[in-house]
Amino acid sequence: MVEDLEKVYNLMHTVSEVGPLENTLGQRVCERLSNILDAMVFKHRNPDNMRPNGVIKVDGTEIPCMIMEVKQKLREGGCDPSLQASVGMRQSWIDNMVCYL
Repeated sequence: MVEDLEKVYNLMHTVSEVGPLENTLGQRVCERLSNILDAMVFKHRNPDNMRPNGVIKVDGTEIPCMIMEVKQKLREGGCDPSLQASVGMRQSWIDNMVCYL
């Protein structure tokens, strides 16, 4: 239990940093979240060239079960993170490799 709290503390410390999230800070957020969820969070370009800040896929498939968009403030980069993630998830689920309509 103490290990779990320490992992969450490390994640919260990382996301509270000021800096460009799209670069090294975003990668560190993925690493910390991977430790908490015990699942690999990685960057993956969708067939429509969208690249979420983090993705978790169902083991052995191309099916995403989580798409992460990290922003320090709303409208950073010209996009709303919830809309960006929902469009990314929709595109992933209707992709030819997943074939789930």
